[in-house]
Amino acid sequence: MVSETILNDIAKFSTQVTKISEQSFKAFLAGEIKLANEAVEMVETAENDEQRLTTKILTHVKDATVATSLRIIIRNLSQIAKYCRTIGEVTVNRIMEKPSEICEYIPAQ
Repeated sequence: MVSETILNDIAKFSTQVTKISEQSFKAFLAGEIKLANEAVEMVETAENDEQRLTTKILTHVKDATVATSLRIIIRNLSQIAKYCRTIGEVTVNRIMEKPSEICEYIPAQ
């Protein structure tokens, strides 16, 4: 039996990853460096939450099959968050490629 607290924590983690996904795609489509940086920072928080949740599952869920299944769900959500970090980093790189107040292209000589 899985406690309601663990199931609620997994649901919250899923919502957190959804917000990261929305933030990274919004940053990518709008070309917003601030939003992209925020998305990358959100992923760092999600990674810490993944570790905490994994520990909680392995500590409190006694059925190995159920614990493994929940861990797979958490792992896949975490992987989505990591893909969002990559999207955020690509967004920052694309913005930095364009001449702006903070970045100027100087050809090699």
